[in-house]
Amino acid sequence: MASSVVINSLPLGGGGSTLVRLNLKAVAERSTSVDDFFSRTLPHYCRQQIAIINSRCEFLYEKSHFFENSFLVQEGLIDPERFAPMFGMYGLAEAVNLLCENAGLTARYGKNDTANELGYRISTQLADFVENTPVKYGWKQRALLHAQSGISSDIGTTPGARLPYGDEPDPITHLQTVAPHHAFYHAGISDILTLDENHQA
Repeated sequence: MASSVVINSLPLGGGGSTLVRLNLKAVAERSTSVDDFFSRTLPHYCRQQIAIINSRCEFLYEKSHFFENSFLVQEGLIDPERFAPMFGMYGLAEAVNLLCENAGLTARYGKNDTANELGYRISTQLADFVENTPVKYGWKQRALLHAQSGISSDIGTTPGARLPYGDEPDPITHLQTVAPHHAFYHAGISDILTLDENHQA
């Protein structure tokens, strides 16, 4: 039996203005080491993602006139200033495993404390970047970090910060592994927890 929990927390009276996704596996593939990942490639692609977010929001706010023509704004049901762009990410599991492999480690995400700590470090750096990087249009001039649940065209990547399906540890270890990530993703994070069916229930 699989239990799925999805939580999205966006400003009341607003919402998400756009969603751009960062493929962490691809970022890891372009890194020469763990240090290179954190000091060069991850910051670089985070900056690129912010540039895309700003470009999309400029179109939404300045060229499309979406909010100017929305009856929801006219009726006071939504406020354009309470919308936030969503800084999405996915493929954390593959990024962690690839970085460990390239460092000569056998550690695997969800299986080993070393790998799990590397995952938390990635989430921490992403959250710090998003919190300290202004955007042109966004609630409080910031984007919100989002662990994206994936789309049908994704191949070879795990959604958000989830553990790879079919490779999960026992439910308690599973929860202990993914729970620390939840504090970082203010625009939402989801997990699928697989439980053994209780035929006696």
